[in-house]
Order: sequence, then C-alpha cells, then structure tokens
Amino acid sequence: MSLPEQTGYKLIGDIDTDGKKVQNLPAPSSDGEAVRATTKITESNLEDAVDKKHSQNTDVALRTDKLTVDASGNTEIVGKLTFADLEALTSIWYYCKYMDAINLASGGSGATQVMPTANTLGGYQLDSATEYLYFNAKICNHWDEASDIEVRVTFEVNIDNSGGEDTDTVDLGLLAYYKGTEEIVNKSQILEIATVVGKSAQYKQFTAVFNIDYDKVDNIIEVGDKLAIRLNLETDTSEVANITINFVTISYKIKSPQVKV
Repeated sequence: MSLPEQTGYKLIGDIDTDGKKVQNLPAPSSDGEAVRATTKITESNLEDAVDKKHSQNTDVALRTDKLTVDASGNTEIVGKLTFADLEALTSIWYYCKYMDAINLASGGSGATQVMPTANTLGGYQLDSATEYLYFNAKICNHWDEASDIEVRVTFEVNIDNSGGEDTDTVDLGLLAYYKGTEEIVNKSQILEIATVVGKSAQYKQFTAVFNIDYDKVDNIIEVGDKLAIRLNLETDTSEVANITINFVTISYKIKSPQVKV
C-alpha cells in the first residue's frame, strides 16, 4: 500500500503491518520524531543501556544529606565531604597495613636481622623452626565483617637452590591469637602455607598468603579484635629451609576508601 506524497496525514488508528517492516525512515532531527535502528541503536544495545541505568549507584552510594539537587538536576556538595561519606554497597576496597616485626630473641636463639644490600631487601633470617617473629594488628570498624583477614608474607630464598627440584617448597607457619575489649580468653587459629620455590636462585623473592577465617567456629573474628601473630619457618617440611622475611602486611575488605595520615 502506498499513499500519495502529501503532508499532514494524521494517524487515527493502529497500523497492521502483517509482519512487514517500515523502511527508509529518515534520521530523527527534532524532538518527537521516531528513532530508527542503526549499527549502534539496536534492541540489545538499548536493553543494555536501560539495565546499566537502573543498576547505577549499586556499587558506590553517597550520603544524601551531603548533596543538594536543583531543578535542573545539578548536584552540589553540602559542607565537607569525607571518605567516610562514600560507602559501597559491596566490598570494593581493601585496607592494607605493613606490620612491624618483633623479634623477642634476637641473635643466638632467634631470627637474625639482615641489612639491605645490592642483592637483598633485608629483614629477618629464619633457618630454624624455633625462630619466631611476632606482629600486632587490629580489626577496625570499616571492615565489612564478611571476609577473611589476609596476611601476606614477602620473603627471599637465602640459598642457591638451582640444583633442587621444581616442587621444592618453603613452608611457613602462622599462629594468630586475638580477642576484643573485656574478653578474657584468646581466640586462635593455626595456619601453614607451602610456597613452591622450585629451582630458585639465591635472593629470589616470593609471597606466601595466609587467610585467617573470619567466621571459624568458636573463633569468630569481630570488629575491634586485636591480633598477636607469630610467624615461623617449618624446617621439617621445607625443602628450602633458609629464608629472609622482608615484609608482612595485613589486609581486609572494606566498603569505604581509607586515607592513612
């Protein structure tokens, strides 16, 4: 069906196209004109755009009392905006802190302090199962209370193990004691991680990652808990039993970004 070329036709009812398409629509040039399909304006792309529109602000929310919105939709920050005012609905940030080592038996029966050189970052040498390093930490109130506490141990192999096996490991043991204010009995967890170092050269660096279970039965971690952590080298199971501990960090997931001053 075709109509004579004339302007001013008025649609007063539905058009049954019987499955046929309306073709050769001009590109819309003003408000109220039909949108035509292009390589970018497709059904799937439009659905995707709508989904993203309705899912915005589901990652990070801003406190409404910190914003004003005028009639044109422009927003203005009210007063001072702090990082605490930015809060994600899911845990998209990590809090991370380096922990200083405490060596209670330096020298003969304890870990030996190693100075940085052109080859090593330095730290504490462990080559006996009875040499311990201790660390302190606290679980602050920005923790999401739904994820494990991660302790990362950076170490270097202290010997040339190029003649060893591809499966050779360094086995580290971690004992964590923790409790909160007014609690009497320590909660605790014992962990051991084997890190494959293989045929590594001397001074090659590795990282072992411990995950302290936040909801371990009868040993649940809570906001405000203080941790005392003990670290040692398990020489009885390590093929490489001489290492230098360089750095130890503790981290956990948070919903608000943090700035350390």
